[in-house]
Amino acid sequence: AGLISYPPDPVYAAAKHGVIGFVRAMAPRLSGEQITVNAVCPGLTDTGMLPASGREAIARERYPLLSAADVASVVVGLLTGSGTGQALVCQPGREAVSYRFRNVPGPASGQAPPATLSKNGWV
Repeated sequence: AGLISYPPDPVYAAAKHGVIGFVRAMAPRLSGEQITVNAVCPGLTDTGMLPASGREAIARERYPLLSAADVASVVVGLLTGSGTGQALVCQPGREAVSYRFRNVPGPASGQAPPATLSKNGWV
């Protein structure tokens, strides 16, 4: 819900998009201190958060669920790796992949916003 449109629950989607933005903004700030910041973005996962009615509906559609162990293995991989600023997508039956963010076009000059803006508390 943090990487795609999720109309069933826009508030949930907004919160997840905020997490992704936080990861992407904090990772470069902390990388010089050898601190990594990443996110795991699992698909539907069979946990206690999934109500029985939801589990039944998913089973009727034969939609595969991740196990908590599947997601945990991706987390362990992140903890033992060196990447930062990643959003790892994990889906049933697939290897976890780092989501590729598109670049947003900036000014035609190619300049980045001045770093002094954030240092002076203007943004």
